[in-house]
Amino acid sequence: MRLLSLILAVEALVMVGAVVVLLVDLMTQRPASMSSAVALTVLVGLGAAWVVALFFASLRAKVWVRGGALIWQLIQFAIAVGTFQGETAQPLIGVLILIPTIAGILILLSKPITVALRREVPGGYQMEKDIP
Repeated sequence: MRLLSLILAVEALVMVGAVVVLLVDLMTQRPASMSSAVALTVLVGLGAAWVVALFFASLRAKVWVRGGALIWQLIQFAIAVGTFQGETAQPLIGVLILIPTIAGILILLSKPITVALRREVPGGYQMEKDIP
């Protein structure tokens, strides 16, 4: 569980750093489209908030962290694949994104994490509405 928290902490720091860079760029440079620049900054900010929330939830071993972190890793995987393609391909950045993403997916699907984040319910599966 500590390794998962460490990976999420690094990803959260990188995302917060990206928000800071985007805010500085927004204030110091003239974007081709102000609305696109603001929208990108807001979306990256929301992503950063989500990863920070996942990090803190992983420290508390919340059940929902596994699904949220897996979705985040899949989003990162798609971004990494995108960096290998097109006229502005950046393979080094793609590799730097891909390595922690694959590690995160493998950790999330490992037996110890699955067991640690399993909710034990007497009598088997229970619907969300039935949980007090």
